Amino acid sequence: MPEGSCISISLEDVDADQFQIGDYYRISDLGKGKQQSDFEVSGIQSLKQVKSQQQRETIIVRDLINVILGKEGDYIRYKLEESEQSNQTKESLRAVKFSISKDIDFSFIDITNKICEHGSRVLTLVSFEQYFNKTSYGIVMGRLCEYFRNFMKEYQNSIFHYLEESGTEMSILSLFQMLSNRRMQSYGCSIVESVASFYDLIKDIIEEDNKRSKITNLTDMKFENLMTSLKEECSSSSVEDIVYDSRTSKCIKGGIILNLLERHIGISRGFRNSNMLFAQLFEFITTGYLDILNKWLNFGQLDDFFDEFFISEAFPKSDIYNSYFWQNKFAIKMDLLPEQLKSKQLQKKLLLTGKYLRIIKECECDHYFEQIPLSSIKTFRGSNFTILIDAAYNRANILLKRMLNHSYEMRIFVSLMTKYFLLTDGSLVDDFLNHANHELKRSYSSSATQDILRWYKISYGTKSDDLTYKLFSELLECEFEPHSILEDILQITRTRVTDVNDIMQASNMESLSNLLKANIYPNSIPSSPRRPEADNQRCNKLAISRFSIDIRIPFPLNHIISDSQKLEFQLLFRHSILINFLNKRFEKSWRELGYHTFWTWSFGDPRVRKWVKRARFIHNRMFEFIRIYLYYLNNDVIQVNWCKLDSVMENLDNEEESFDLCGFKFQMTEFLSSTICDSLLAQTDLASSLYGLFTLILVFHEYVMSLRKTILLMDENLLKVQKKRLKLSITFSQQEKENKLKTLIDVMDSYHQTFQRKMSDLCKHLEYHGKIDSPKMLTLQEKLVFGFNL
Repeated sequence: MPEGSCISISLEDVDADQFQIGDYYRISDLGKGKQQSDFEVSGIQSLKQVKSQQQRETIIVRDLINVILGKEGDYIRYKLEESEQSNQTKESLRAVKFSISKDIDFSFIDITNKICEHGSRVLTLVSFEQYFNKTSYGIVMGRLCEYFRNFMKEYQNSIFHYLEESGTEMSILSLFQMLSNRRMQSYGCSIVESVASFYDLIKDIIEEDNKRSKITNLTDMKFENLMTSLKEECSSSSVEDIVYDSRTSKCIKGGIILNLLERHIGISRGFRNSNMLFAQLFEFITTGYLDILNKWLNFGQLDDFFDEFFISEAFPKSDIYNSYFWQNKFAIKMDLLPEQLKSKQLQKKLLLTGKYLRIIKECECDHYFEQIPLSSIKTFRGSNFTILIDAAYNRANILLKRMLNHSYEMRIFVSLMTKYFLLTDGSLVDDFLNHANHELKRSYSSSATQDILRWYKISYGTKSDDLTYKLFSELLECEFEPHSILEDILQITRTRVTDVNDIMQASNMESLSNLLKANIYPNSIPSSPRRPEADNQRCNKLAISRFSIDIRIPFPLNHIISDSQKLEFQLLFRHSILINFLNKRFEKSWRELGYHTFWTWSFGDPRVRKWVKRARFIHNRMFEFIRIYLYYLNNDVIQVNWCKLDSVMENLDNEEESFDLCGFKFQMTEFLSSTICDSLLAQTDLASSLYGLFTLILVFHEYVMSLRKTILLMDENLLKVQKKRLKLSITFSQQEKENKLKTLIDVMDSYHQTFQRKMSDLCKHLEYHGKIDSPKMLTLQEKLVFGFNL
């Protein structure tokens, strides 16, 4: 370097948050400074006028020092593409290049271009930090920008130290060698290698962010996320309470950045220095993200102020007593899910851990958190990462079990649900039906519904001092549904469900939306025109077919028994109460046939005696069917299925036993679905056949109970005995007797034939569905076939 020439360097310490390389230009200012393409600026000597090659090299070195610091010189200037001269600064991040004077010596061109390429990357790195260091990009991006600021500070210091060491002994080649060989103490890579690695990462980040700025791309990405979540749900064979959020972030943040960095870590595995550099960067930028994760796993606290965490809170101000809102309160954001959490089991545990803790927090039982301490997660890449998540999940389950067991008597509450809804206490059922039988047998439109409700409260009103029993009794309400039990069963079983294969073949959001609408519309149509199975069925018109009970399940027990499960309890109650009602009705007609004077008379006509025996035979067969089915329902179905669930609930009292609330809820779902299926209510043909039999049985009962006057006309002596006692004015007619007897015989034959046919149809359906759905149906089918000689 010529005598008197020197490079002025400031070594003043600057805070990292305020750090700025010299007086480099901001992106928005690039292109507004020196932009003359011919490099002939007033006061600057042309390189051609400099005779000495050494002096020309000195001039270029001085400019190159500016270049590697992100500034332009006298002979090396900023150059922006014309298309990027607008205010769209993000689009111009990678467009900043350096233009070299055409008068530079040919021998300097190659190395100068390489150094200028490095300077362009440095400028992009600095410009990137300026543009993306905004709150809208979240904590992870903020940490990334902080890392780049720290890097640039050490980078500048490294350059300055080199300049001090070199003094005037500097050339273009030595400057290039310094950049290629000089290692940065905190990063373990050479200057060029570090900047190049960061530049590759920045390119991908900018490209991804640009992609998300376009609405069409966002729609496509949302469709991909939605299809991924649908595939996850379809592939799941159990109820896991996981909700997926298919929304797409409009900018790059959180897990998206982590996944891009993770991809670069994978690509650089064959390059030790770059791999270590990216690994170090990953640890640095995940600290804030891990803070959010640890608060979620420790306290159920979601401090995601910049909406970048992979869990979203859909209803932050929802009613905690509404089970639907609570079940959908938290969701997995597929778009922001880090690569380390792609496992469905990890997603389940992470989501439910915080959710369970939030339940405890909502119940103001935070003191439970102190009972079991939890180690924090320090890194995503640690060997104990999944172990710590498992520990957090187990801890949340144990704490929730303690709270539900000690503070909310969950086991007692579930037991009461079976007692009241599944009628496991036969004495209470009998008492209610005995008192309310008269109104329940009447048509709903003419029955005294208030009397029915009053008798239910009298029969089931608890006199216990136990607080849980009192609370349950107070929460329980009687009601009448707008439709009969059969109509509601058919409505549920005939609901159209979209075929999974059709969903998976959807090519875009529009085709998927049209497919779903095609099913939503038919399902939303009211239940008219009326179904032929529900028309003219006597039992569908009675008050008993609409009678139901409801309960407002308190929080947090409504998280254990959801609204859909409560609906299943109600369906089983309505079905069970109807069977018990039919049993009570047939007990009355059985006494009528067996003990009433009219039916026990010694008729002189053998045809009448034969007809009476036939009536009793048909009645016994129908009554036997009711008893077989009622026994099957109470013992083979409800009792057997309840024992399985009760054995799981016994673990609630054992502090040493592990507990999985998700598994318990799955057992509850299995209990209800199995009970409904085994009760013959899950299939349209089974339910229709079963209720067809119920209708026939009820009509036959009413027919038998209406025959007293007709029987009097079947025997003259019977009429004489009863005429005076009953003060009747009718007279005996042999011709009228013959006409009525023929009708009675034909009607009785018709009842018998219809009963046999309906029984055969039911057994065929039982055999078919028993082989597919439940072996218990085959057991019932065998009993019916054997008992009725089908």
